[in-house]
Amino acid sequence: TPPTAAAAAANAKPALARATALLNGLTVLIQLLERNLPDVHDATTARADLPPLLAVTCAKLDALADILSTPTSVRRPLSNGDIIEPLGFHRLKVLEFFATVVKLNYHCVDDVLMATGFFSTAMQLFTTYGWCSFAQRFVEQVFVSVIDRDDPSLKLAVLRDTDVLARIVDADRRNAEAQAKPRACRLGYVGHLTQIAASIQAAAADDDALAAVLNAHAGWTQYATTSLAETRALEQRALGGHRPMSGPGESSEEDDDDELDNDNDRLFDQTSFPLGFSSEDFAEDDDSSSDDDGDDD
Repeated sequence: TPPTAAAAAANAKPALARATALLNGLTVLIQLLERNLPDVHDATTARADLPPLLAVTCAKLDALADILSTPTSVRRPLSNGDIIEPLGFHRLKVLEFFATVVKLNYHCVDDVLMATGFFSTAMQLFTTYGWCSFAQRFVEQVFVSVIDRDDPSLKLAVLRDTDVLARIVDADRRNAEAQAKPRACRLGYVGHLTQIAASIQAAAADDDALAAVLNAHAGWTQYATTSLAETRALEQRALGGHRPMSGPGESSEEDDDDELDNDNDRLFDQTSFPLGFSSEDFAEDDDSSSDDDGDDD
């Protein structure tokens, strides 16, 4: 009925305004935070001593984590008939915001992130939305940033408390099951998953505590020596077969450049023009022009 429709529209306008304010506000915050990303890890600054912008950011992380973990009520069909719950622009923007906060490199901020349960939620979204490349890219940035930074306590906390290793192993298993089906392809998150796993494996080579955690996980050891190793070897293979200059009859770039220079020299050779003129003809014209000028004088 018209009154019901009017009431629904009236209720939708504030919701839309709030959603738009969230998107625009987070976009501005992301830009402001990225201007002041520190190069080194700050393990001494207390939360009470943070700059105003970072203090406000920490105060809002709990509410934003709730938005990220709360599913939407929208359901949409895929082309294959499956009904899915889309991630949505707002949760995607919140995920991008958290990916920026992780890069702040403050120990006190990391403690707040751990308390919100963000890392576990991020990994859950990573595998749930297997074909959302934007979400997977942000989650990859989050975990690679954590693994690459100089904060051993955060690395171990993320691995132990969020069960990342088991989630990676399980995601790889589901990908193998999907590929075993007829006319199937690997799941969309596999490339990002490989980068996260490779970062963890590389960091463990220089971190004994991290290596001990990996070695204690039986599923990870099998995954790292089989699926991960095979995928990395496949990614390092040259596309199209052998590398340049590894086969007979090939030429290098320098040879190609020399050949091009020779072609240009032949094309612009002034002693032989395609219309039948030559440089001597023009020289005679120049001489005659000079003689005429002398006669005029």
